[in-house]
Amino acid sequence: MSAPSLQEFRETTKPLLRPDQLAEMEDEKRRLQSVLDAPPYIASGVDRVEVGRQLRNLKKQLETQTPRPYEGGEKDAAVKRETELREEFTRGMPTQAEMRRSPAGAVDKHTQWERRNKAAILEWKNIRRRLFMGGDLSESAGDVDHANIEMYRPRSASHELDMYGEQIVGREYYLPPPGAALPVTMSQEQSDMLLRVDPKLHGKMTTLSNADRAEVLSQVDDLIAKEKNEK
Repeated sequence: MSAPSLQEFRETTKPLLRPDQLAEMEDEKRRLQSVLDAPPYIASGVDRVEVGRQLRNLKKQLETQTPRPYEGGEKDAAVKRETELREEFTRGMPTQAEMRRSPAGAVDKHTQWERRNKAAILEWKNIRRRLFMGGDLSESAGDVDHANIEMYRPRSASHELDMYGEQIVGREYYLPPPGAALPVTMSQEQSDMLLRVDPKLHGKMTTLSNADRAEVLSQVDDLIAKEKNEK
């Protein structure tokens, strides 16, 4: 049977197993088999018919849902199809900011996008899992994220919603203007001295600029030093 052409290639949308699922099911298969192989005095009270049924179902699931590496020309068709599907489902895909900040309309936009691209995403994930099993993806594609669509979610896009009315407000940072002096804080000793010599000025310290506050505290330091010398 010849390999499918690039135009004909389509992957199944029935979910194939992830690497972690495969490992768990293989462990369970070995456990069930060990129960059946155990001598009667160890497996007494075990429903061997039920265990056998579970084992058969598990083997069938592994047989039909294990991602198999592509062979020959089929690999080229799969790579081409993977690119086509990725371009399809990332078109109009909600951006990272929309998902994180959820402005008005973001939920409906995501729901509609997901419904429109459900089949494409399922087929893409299966292609990625089969390519991964064959070692045909880049080294950066690991066990967890090789079939994760979040790797291709855009940071921003022309179709991004207005963030006005966002439900999850982003944190805002207010920085001093360029060229501003370094922040100046009063120690407890400086505060006590200023309160003694000029209570009114002490109350205005928070409204002064950094430069003015530094000048005042410099004079306060002189008073503190003078008082210590006199003592």
